[in-house]
Amino acid sequence: MGRSRAKKALRFEPTDMIPSMEFITGLSAENLLAVTGVDPRAEFHGCMLKLIERMQLDINGPLPGLDELAGPLEAAETSGQEDWGLTKGDQVADGARQSLRFDGPEDVLKFEPLAWDSRSEAELLEQFKADHRRNVEMFGRRCVAEEDIYTTLFHWCIDTFGWENFMLAAGDDEKRFEEILLQFKELSIRRTRAWAKVDELEFFICHDDLCMTSGPVFRPDWYRKYIFPHYADIWSPVKAAGVPVVFASDGNYMPLADDIAACGPDGLFFDHTMDLSAMVKKFGGGKLLFGGPDVRVLTFGSTDDVAAELRRVFEATAGVKGYFFCTAGSLTHNIPLANLETYIRLSGELRAG
Repeated sequence: MGRSRAKKALRFEPTDMIPSMEFITGLSAENLLAVTGVDPRAEFHGCMLKLIERMQLDINGPLPGLDELAGPLEAAETSGQEDWGLTKGDQVADGARQSLRFDGPEDVLKFEPLAWDSRSEAELLEQFKADHRRNVEMFGRRCVAEEDIYTTLFHWCIDTFGWENFMLAAGDDEKRFEEILLQFKELSIRRTRAWAKVDELEFFICHDDLCMTSGPVFRPDWYRKYIFPHYADIWSPVKAAGVPVVFASDGNYMPLADDIAACGPDGLFFDHTMDLSAMVKKFGGGKLLFGGPDVRVLTFGSTDDVAAELRRVFEATAGVKGYFFCTAGSLTHNIPLANLETYIRLSGELRAG
């Protein structure tokens, strides 16, 4: 089953097929019904589990509770979905966008993260235990239940302040902004300490969107001074518990890849803007690697384009231990059904081949 395959691959052990991970909740109700035969508006979790089985996934992200769906399942009037799958737009529990407002960098520099979020490690632990137990029981032997922190350090600032206020405040008063970053670091360490105590935690992602598609947002030395020195401290509790920690970022972080790897993650998760062949050459066999096809090809290409893209990925990663086939981000709601069917069928064949 997928769970045992994932556990072997996470230890760089041989597996019967190339392991895979996906985030699948972004797919449309129409496509989910077509590929599983189960209507997600009536049986959401049953539909998701059927898809995990059909795709032979080995690691899967947490499935939302029914109260986290975009609307009452029975109220859906069409089989399609106009928004991002079936889940609500705000999926980041730690995000502050709904409760805080910053009118400029001056407001940002007055912010006290530790006063804003005073939840203790013990309180977080109870929440994490309940969430993970639900995921483990739901997935069973089908796959490993992925858990994560979405706002590791850099992303706290994006989520809380927004890009413009974040960048202006960081430039206006670097010393004061560093103090804010250190408080965000403490919030993340509370979370990793709590997660490290959760039973049956087998895989963990620390996410920080450091870059845009064009590359880093700040000059590389800024990250080296204010971000990277803190990653090891944040990851340490989970790593000490024997759980693999994988770093994830959207965008092209190739200019920072060596710096990130030096911070000590067990693996790297990356999207299509990265150079897949270069990542394999640099880190294959030494770091767990999670990456794969360009979702734009799945969305806007032909079925032949999808097939060519999949073959490109599997040729680049052939024979690499610790590689997990994965479309970074999510399989999206606007992928044509023919392309999705091709993706599922051919990726399964190539993983087995």
